[in-house]
Order: sequence, then structure tokens, then C-alpha cells
Amino acid sequence: MSVAMQETATTKLRRISIKDYKGIDHLELDFPAPDLPGDPDVFVIGSENGLGKTSVLECCALSLKFCNENNEHPKFRVITELIDILVRAGKSRTIIDSTYSNNKTISLMISNQKDSQGGYDGYKPTTTENGSLIISYDNGDASVIEATKNLRGWDFVREICGFSPNPIIDNNLLFFHSYRKVAEGNPRFGTLLNGKQLNGNGAESLTSVFKRTALFSMMSNAGLFDSPQNQNTQETLHKLDDLLEQYAGCRFAKLRQTQNDSIELRVQPVNGSEAFNFDGLSSGQKEIITTLFLIWHETRNHPKVVLIDEPELHLNSQWHRSFINSLFKLAPQNQYIIATHSATIMDSVNRNRRILLQKDKETVQ
Repeated sequence: MSVAMQETATTKLRRISIKDYKGIDHLELDFPAPDLPGDPDVFVIGSENGLGKTSVLECCALSLKFCNENNEHPKFRVITELIDILVRAGKSRTIIDSTYSNNKTISLMISNQKDSQGGYDGYKPTTTENGSLIISYDNGDASVIEATKNLRGWDFVREICGFSPNPIIDNNLLFFHSYRKVAEGNPRFGTLLNGKQLNGNGAESLTSVFKRTALFSMMSNAGLFDSPQNQNTQETLHKLDDLLEQYAGCRFAKLRQTQNDSIELRVQPVNGSEAFNFDGLSSGQKEIITTLFLIWHETRNHPKVVLIDEPELHLNSQWHRSFINSLFKLAPQNQYIIATHSATIMDSVNRNRRILLQKDKETVQ
């Protein structure tokens, strides 16, 4: 890994200013650095429903998507047909300004305002060699991403809006949005390559990224793939088994082919009971196992900013109390920004590491 990549990977988000995004009129938040070296870099946001904590995480994700650019203070404009979802009702554009731990700032505008020349307020459409449409700004002051169907930026913006059940995995971030779900069903062999398969109606559907990772690791460990990742598969399987045993009293068993040629991931109770399909675990067990595993797996060699919306989904109160500690014990190198309804999770961090959003103001609790 190059020095430049290492610096990008460890860059943390320290401040965000949001104007006219969904229900947010104007909000500014600081994400302070830890008080002492080795302290958790975590910040928890609480509120009643409808006051914008999910929107804050979405804006953080949008900014982090572009923070890998080389410009010192880059500006971006995202043109999207999802404008009615993202931009506050009655407004024409959203502005998101962010500051990072390396003092880099990023300004992001979301709009669909066209001018009389067919561009977007001075932004002109161009076509790249591969046919993708990008909008460029005349004076070179900003980069613009056209986020319309089948064009650059479309998938990421759709994922931000919860169009995929999988968490978002990107160079600088992991985003566990509140629409996430460990999709039931067994992956097919072809999903190891692109993560997509056809459902019973012939339409394309996404396979669980967790199941795909687990399946690839088990098959690589058996020597079925010649891949640079093979050297890490034993460590990966050990971590999977540790989490399965801790939260479900199981370990991964053998794979089994089903009648429709998919591959079933089976787990074996540590007490020797009969093995069963991973989907047979409870929703809470699957939620905490997959969340913690993906954080560990995706950030062990590349620290990221991890955004988690409602980590308490399906979890019992005991797991609420231990969740923050489990994160830091598993992957202490990351920055964590968390939105929650759980008073227990709020109380598990210091007072200067949490904020409670209230109507027309934000109040530190």
C-alpha cells in the first residue's frame, strides 16, 4: 500500500455542515478527535424519529465517497434524478461541507438545475471514451458527477437511499444503513465473481455480501481458488467461527449443494446438535454477527470511517450495552459515527462523544 493510500485510509471526518438535505434545514456537527491516544474514535447521535440523524449519516457517506480526490479543497456537484428524495422540499439544491482530520475540506452540491444551454448552471456535459456521461465545469473549479441511471455515480446514490439490502462498502467508508438486511436464500456459484444472481422470475437480485465473503473464504481455504487472498482465509474463518460461537453457539460446518444448484451455508451447534442453514439463526444473531464481521474484514488492513444507523436493530438489551465496546475491541483503528434510538447505546459513550438532536436545535446530553 502506498503512503498516499495509507494517509487517505486513516483520514477521519471532523466536521460537517448540511443545508437543505431531506428534512434538515441547516445543521452543523463536530466529530471531535479522541481525548487521548488509544481512546475510541466514536460519536453517537440520538433523536426522535424524523429529526435527521439518518440524514446526517447519509451526508457523511456522500462526502466520504469523494474525499479520496487529490485536490486540496475539492468541490463536487452531483446531478441526480433522485433530487426529490434528497433535496429538502421547496429547495433547488443541497449543500454539504465537510472538514477532515488532515484539514482538507470538501464541498458537495446536489441539484438538477439546467441552464439555457442545456448544461447545469455553467456545467457542460461531455462523453468519455467508454461512453459514460460526465458534467464538467467551464473554469475547472469543480468536478461534477452525473448520477443518472446507467451513468457514473448512480449506484452509490441509490445505495445511500437504501435501494440495496447490503451495507455500502467503499474505499473510505462502511455504511450500515437502516434498510440493510441479511438477505435470505442461498448464493449461487457465479455470485463469487459479481455478487449478482437471478431470482425466480428471472430478474437480477443481490446476494448478501456477508454470505458471498463467507462462501469465498470457505472455498478458498479448501484450495478451490488460486487467489492472493488465500493466505488470509484461515484467519477469516477463525473470526467467523469466533463470532458465531459468541453470539449463536455455533461454528461454520460444510457447504451443501441444494436442488436448485445454489450453495447452502450450514452452521453446526457447538453442543453437537444437527447442523442447519445459516438463515435458521435469529434476525438479531445474523445482524450482530454480520455487522461485526464485515467491519473487521473490510477494515483490518485499511481503516475506514464506519457509519452505523440503528445498530440496535433486532438486538436484545444486553447486546445494546456491549455493542460499542465490541466495536472498539474488534477494530479500534476506525472512526465510528452511529445514529441510534437506544438510550443504552447513548449511555455507553462519554458525554462529549454524543449528541441528542432536538427540533430546531441540537443539544449535547
